[in-house]
Amino acid sequence: MERWDPVTASYVALAEGTMGDAAFSMDTTVHEDRLGLYYYRVVRLDASGAEVVTRSTAFGIWDSWL
Repeated sequence: MERWDPVTASYVALAEGTMGDAAFSMDTTVHEDRLGLYYYRVVRLDASGAEVVTRSTAFGIWDSWL
């Protein structure tokens, strides 16, 4: 699993494993930014070793009063 880092303009790996290892993943590093929008993607390696994006999505973390 990777998260977009706007400072470096690249995706940063948050977790690695084999297919079927995890049912979900939680990014615990973004809890301070309550108005942030984060872009995540799941990447796998195909038979030739090239990266293939399996899923790409954005999540917002907002306070309940918004």
